[in-house]
Amino acid sequence: KLTNNLIKTHSTCNEVKSNGMIHFRHNLGSVINHPLTPNSIAASSSDTTSVKEIQPTEEMIQSSLLKQLKKDYPTAQDWPKFKGEGKYNHLEFIKWVDLIIADLKMPEELVTAKLGLIFEGLARQWYLEIRSDVGPMSWPQWKIQIENRFGTDAWKHNMEEAFMKDTFNPSIHKSCLQWSLQQKKRIQAFDPESSVKRIIEKILFRMNGTIRNAIKSLMGANITWDKFIEAFQDVCKDNNIMQKYK
Repeated sequence: KLTNNLIKTHSTCNEVKSNGMIHFRHNLGSVINHPLTPNSIAASSSDTTSVKEIQPTEEMIQSSLLKQLKKDYPTAQDWPKFKGEGKYNHLEFIKWVDLIIADLKMPEELVTAKLGLIFEGLARQWYLEIRSDVGPMSWPQWKIQIENRFGTDAWKHNMEEAFMKDTFNPSIHKSCLQWSLQQKKRIQAFDPESSVKRIIEKILFRMNGTIRNAIKSLMGANITWDKFIEAFQDVCKDNNIMQKYK
């Protein structure tokens, strides 16, 4: 009698008997199985396996990330050229390559393989001689070679001389940030042991006294590079100060 009532109520369901238990298969295709039947256990096991299979592992994530980073590897045309003559800065070149290796996880072998295309003029001649005499080298080894060859005393003297001659002038230097960064690079070239505080002090003395004092009063006692730049930019926007020196 109970079965007849259920059939009338669920007209869209088919009655299925298994081990004395009644199950119903809905016309939408979903099956309600007893949790202890063999079919139900097998289905549950299969579902669990399929869920585990689609969970990305750490290895899969890293592999996918590496593939994406490889798309962003710069071509030889995109790399900065280095001639090793004139007003060059080999430290900037080294820093750029280090960042590419770190940020894009670029293999060092790909970097050293491009050096022959990146170097130009005097630097290329030097590279070909070293490469022929010494053979393949790692990027850390090449960095040492570059620093020894191009970080000469004469180069350091030229960088210091350029720093001393470049006094801040609002009429010439339209960007106080650009001028400050250029001076900072020069100091790091001829005096790499300088602290941030010492670098700022040296830069301040390449300015007019009024501008220098205005910056120092805005910075306060806790001197950082960011505070210095912020104070310098604020002073540069002050027409009452800047107009006197244009």
